[in-house]
Amino acid sequence: MPKPQLTQDIMHHFEESARALRAKAGVGPYEPFDPFSLLAELGVVLKYPDELTNLPEALLTEMNSLDAKAWSGMGNELPTGKLLVVLNRHQTPERARVTLLEEVAHHYHGHIPVGIGLSGRTLSGDGSSCVRTRDQGRGVPALTPLPLGLTALTERLRADL
Repeated sequence: MPKPQLTQDIMHHFEESARALRAKAGVGPYEPFDPFSLLAELGVVLKYPDELTNLPEALLTEMNSLDAKAWSGMGNELPTGKLLVVLNRHQTPERARVTLLEEVAHHYHGHIPVGIGLSGRTLSGDGSSCVRTRDQGRGVPALTPLPLGLTALTERLRADL
């Protein structure tokens, strides 16, 4: 499947999404955004597979053995309205931040949750294969919104001159 084109409209859409997520978390446009320190503001309950109870042993074993490149995390709304996010422990802290915020973005935008199938394959709610589209990566701009990213890049370029 070809990669979606990052058009100006898509970039604008991502930036608006980032602003909304930052506002929900109470983070200004130029402040650092660590989603792990803002779980309450984001309405997130964070867990790792080994912290989940009542899972079939085979599923728990599989979840704990998956490489982070195959599965980094998932989210689903709880009856309380909060978002349960389950993260793979085998990813870098940087990737975990991105995964957490992507799950928050999916929930914020009302995307249909997905589950884990055999060997880390992602399944849609009806069990068919799920391919993420241009919505993948929505959380990333919230970590470093476009104005901040451009400012940092400009400062870096000036320093290199």
